[in-house]
Amino acid sequence: MSWTWNKFDEDWKNQYEVIKSLPKPCQDVYACCTVVDKINNGGLNQLFFNSTGQLARMAQDGFLAIGNANLSRIMKVAIEVFNENFFDKLDDDFSFQEPKFDSLLETYIRINVSVFGD
Repeated sequence: MSWTWNKFDEDWKNQYEVIKSLPKPCQDVYACCTVVDKINNGGLNQLFFNSTGQLARMAQDGFLAIGNANLSRIMKVAIEVFNENFFDKLDDDFSFQEPKFDSLLETYIRINVSVFGD
């Protein structure tokens, strides 16, 4: 993540453009990690009501690429709903599935190690 953060301008206004310019595995990892952090910090409300909400669709694809179809499905529903009244159940579902994320992420990065780093 630090490698990616160093690519952003000082106020991170170019965050999404930088991420979109990276290879797909880097996009997947960045979007998924950012979404996991935001949801663990303040639930789906925090994700969608902060600028990182624009990474939600990218993370949906990323979770699938990493190998967690359940998190991808939850993100798909959250994107469709995008209404805070419905997020509580999805927050619970996400929290239940999220522990599998770290090991799948590590495997995914190792498989795509050639595209990470300068």
